[in-house]
Amino acid sequence: MSGNVLFAAQLNEDTPTIDLHGLTKQNAKYELEFFLDHSRTAGERVVRIIHGRGQGYLKEVVLDTLESDPLVKKFEQAQAQHELGGVTYAELRQ
Repeated sequence: MSGNVLFAAQLNEDTPTIDLHGLTKQNAKYELEFFLDHSRTAGERVVRIIHGRGQGYLKEVVLDTLESDPLVKKFEQAQAQHELGGVTYAELRQ
């Protein structure tokens, strides 16, 4: 079921999104944690996180944060060609 929710979110242009481009590791982690907390409080089920492809340090921060955050139920990399490697979707616990 969770996989279906994440896939559906990838087709929905209204999925809440955060773009972490240009942030330091520390700022990216802080902004992502705040975004996840705010999104869950707002009742969102799935969020979209843009970390870009670049050197990979933002992607690493995102994956580490999602792995350890108790608000996150599941996450996966985007499947769409234009987002591949640069976007991650996360399903939040209700």
